[in-house]
Amino acid sequence: SADLLASIPGIKVQKSQFGGGSPVLRGMESNRVLLVVDGVRMNNAIYRKGHLQNSITVNPNLLERTEVVFGPSSVIYGSDALGGVIQYHTKTPKLAEENTVKGGSFLRYSSVNNELTNSVSAELQFKKWASLTSVSHSSFGDLKMGKNRSHGFDDWGKTFFYSNNLNGSYTENPTANNDVDLQRNTGFSQTDFLQKFYFSLSKKTDLKVNFQYSTSSDVPRFDKLSELKNGALKFAEWYYGPQNRFLASSQLEINPDKKWLEKGTITAAFQNIEESRIQRKFGSLKRSYREETVNVFSLNGDFTVPLAEKRDLGYGFEVAYNDVNSNSYGKTLKINKGDIIGFDADFVVQSRYPDGGSSYFSSAMYLDYRQDISSKSTLNRNY
Repeated sequence: SADLLASIPGIKVQKSQFGGGSPVLRGMESNRVLLVVDGVRMNNAIYRKGHLQNSITVNPNLLERTEVVFGPSSVIYGSDALGGVIQYHTKTPKLAEENTVKGGSFLRYSSVNNELTNSVSAELQFKKWASLTSVSHSSFGDLKMGKNRSHGFDDWGKTFFYSNNLNGSYTENPTANNDVDLQRNTGFSQTDFLQKFYFSLSKKTDLKVNFQYSTSSDVPRFDKLSELKNGALKFAEWYYGPQNRFLASSQLEINPDKKWLEKGTITAAFQNIEESRIQRKFGSLKRSYREETVNVFSLNGDFTVPLAEKRDLGYGFEVAYNDVNSNSYGKTLKINKGDIIGFDADFVVQSRYPDGGSSYFSSAMYLDYRQDISSKSTLNRNY
């Protein structure tokens, strides 16, 4: 999905590793860019000013469309939308007059990184309700870069040495790369699951129930694993542990067509996010672990009412509660004949966030007035 964003004019994507992608809007990124999936904000209490890789947890094969709002939209969306807003809309099952069962599959292979992506889906369509189930798995090998360097820097980007210490192996010194154009320690895999139900409760009321789960393998951080100190590789291990994201939400769409409310959407959601970082330097047997778990409970509502022709009034609210658990520890590797056979001792590692747990609560309301002055100009007033 990061590559999907990179194809949109006005968006740049920063990558510290192949399994990443931090979108940049108007020169801002991370906690200054708001990510929204199916009406639920993905930004949480551990979104920081550094690069974020959370956009890749949304599978592009499951998307119906992606919308980008450029400019400062923080009045409506909150203070984390200074750069802009990226809204992901996953596929929604459709109703049908006659009972219908549909299925689909998608298979892709890419030689540049030995990618193999397989996605299968099944859709059930009925008169009053519908269901969509989709599972996708992607496996990426190490990325191969091009050999032509027309800029004149013949050694630019070449990887002469790499660390052969990932996936549980142990090597005391850097390993010579027999293919300098192959970016070792960049491959990873990811699995995504989507289950969405659509219920027609009445002529003016619909309900969507949404379950999403994304998990990955360990994701090596290529920029750290290629970092040099005194002419030699600095890190023997530096990778993100499996990045897990679970989302459960229910979205009620109402269309009362009243003077004070034409239509509206109320969304209640729960998210569970797990992230971790593991690192160890060459010449050291000390491996450090930092693990974060965030539970997010949120409720928001968006409503609109037409005041007159070419005049609209929008209003809404949102409350969100973040429960953060941060854990850190260190292990000293026990080596026997080049194999990791266990750990000798523990040592203290500073946690990224309060290790006793922390919480963050936010609430907001907004009011938006819009009037079309002419075919080429619109007046917006936000509170």
